[in-house]
Amino acid sequence: MEISNNIKIYLMRHGETDAGNDIFVGVTDANLTEKGISQTKQMAKFFIDKPIKEIYSSQLKRARHTAEIIKEVICSNKENDIPLYQCDLLAEMDFGEWEKMNRKDIKEKYKELYKKWEENPSKNTPPKAGAPQNVAKNMVKFLDKIYNKFKKDAENGNNIEIIAVSHKTAIRILLCYLDNKDLKYYRSYKINEGDIFEINYTNNGWKWKKINILNSINN
Repeated sequence: MEISNNIKIYLMRHGETDAGNDIFVGVTDANLTEKGISQTKQMAKFFIDKPIKEIYSSQLKRARHTAEIIKEVICSNKENDIPLYQCDLLAEMDFGEWEKMNRKDIKEKYKELYKKWEENPSKNTPPKAGAPQNVAKNMVKFLDKIYNKFKKDAENGNNIEIIAVSHKTAIRILLCYLDNKDLKYYRSYKINEGDIFEINYTNNGWKWKKINILNSINN
C-alpha cells in the first residue's frame, strides 16, 4: 500500500511566452504574453484555498513572472505572506547552439543530428547543450531539498504544500525519471503552458499525477 507523508509539491510550467512554439528557448529569457499572464491568473485560482507554505521558481524571467502572479493572486485572499524563492535547480535545459533557433532552420542546418535527437534526445544533444541527465539530477535535488526541509513538520502531521514553477523540458525529464523510464523517452510527455503536476513523497518514493485544472477550478 502506498502511503503519502504529507509533503506535496505542485510542479507547474510557466505561462505562454513571446518566444513562440517552434523556437528552442532553454536558458534564454522570454517574456510572458498577455495570454500567458491571463493563463497564469486562471491557474492561480486552483491554489487560493490551499495551505501553500512556499513558492519556488527558476531564475528565468518567464518562470519568475509566473510565480509572482500566482503569489499575488493567492495572497490577496490570505492574511499571511507566502515566501517566494528563486532556485536554479528548477532551470530549463540549455539547448546550446539550438538556443533561439526555429525548428525548420535546425532541421536544415543539423539534419542528421536532428534525426538522431528525435530518436534519442538523451544521448544526441545539440552542440554545447546541457545533458538531460544533469537536468534530472537537479530536479530530483529540488524534490529532496523540499523533503529535507519539511520532513519533521510532515512527521508531526502537518500538511506541507509547495508550488514550484519550472519549464517544459525540465518537467518532462523529471516525470520520465520518476517513472523509471530511460530518458530517451522524455519527449513523449506532453507539457502545455500552465500545466500542473502534483508530486507526493510516499513510502515508494516520489509519485506524480497531472491535475485537470479546468475541472478543479469549475467544481
